[in-house]
Amino acid sequence: MQWQGFGGWTMGHSFVRRLGGFVNGAEGKIHDHKIDFWGFPGATVRILRQKALGWDLSKFCIVYVELGSNDLCGCQSAEAVCQNLLDLVRLLLSRGAPKVVVGEILYRGKMREGGLTLETYNTKVSFANQKLREQALSIDNVRIWTHDRVRSANLLSHDGVHLNSRGMRHYWRSVKGAVLVSLHK
Repeated sequence: MQWQGFGGWTMGHSFVRRLGGFVNGAEGKIHDHKIDFWGFPGATVRILRQKALGWDLSKFCIVYVELGSNDLCGCQSAEAVCQNLLDLVRLLLSRGAPKVVVGEILYRGKMREGGLTLETYNTKVSFANQKLREQALSIDNVRIWTHDRVRSANLLSHDGVHLNSRGMRHYWRSVKGAVLVSLHK
């Protein structure tokens, strides 16, 4: 496999931070290529967009993004979150990322009291993911990745939001698949 950069960078919310810990540290490997992880709890598209303004992503051959779920918990519409994510993708490309993969927004099994109902949140997720898939088709070097094997409620931890250890194994396989498939297209 010929990679045209240093490796990959996975960025996003708490799932990415937890994934970095799951693969034994802040980096993993895919076919002997380093994958760095940068994520923090509560990350939103707006926060990462502000940070990305100063990034040089040209040293990476691919950037994987996992965002949107925290944004959907608030008062933003699914359409607005989708548009903000695609604006972030365009910014990442303009900052030198040769390819960008956006992981679909994952469903939840529970919500915090006082916020959206679980049904409302998951409906917003479905709509946002559909719009992302449709609208990303018009952007070169972008892929929306579907986590087919990470959708089961029995893969969630007790909080109903984050993944348990079995879920993390499925998630890591999915992210690796996203990177490998996207590098060959």
